[in-house]
Amino acid sequence: MRFLIIDPNTRTVRSVDCPTLDAAKIDAGLDPHRVDHGVIARNLGIVVFEFGLFASPESIKYFVINGSLYAGPAVVYAYDNSGETTDAPEQLPWQPIWLDGADVETAITVGIVQRPQVTVDGEVVWSWKHQQA
Repeated sequence: MRFLIIDPNTRTVRSVDCPTLDAAKIDAGLDPHRVDHGVIARNLGIVVFEFGLFASPESIKYFVINGSLYAGPAVVYAYDNSGETTDAPEQLPWQPIWLDGADVETAITVGIVQRPQVTVDGEVVWSWKHQQA
């Protein structure tokens, strides 16, 4: 099955054939048991390290897809209307915007990416804060 691996360290997106999504996660350098899933478009999912946005900005590289910020490597996969994993497209519908930690606040300020937040019952309990190096 085809997956796309996004690597912000090398600023590349590559297509890989792996038998399972877990195998693709391992290929990307992710621990299959420490990930979070999201949706980047209709029938297109993304898997990232579950605590990537909480890491020190100096220790991780970032990328933006469709207005959302992601930290570290990622796997993009496709799925059908029943939720079954299918071949990912040969390339992403958007070119990632690559960022270093020092660039994230500027990207938020100029509107390239929304400020990442965690909310519980409508209350913001965590928000990306600019961190001075």
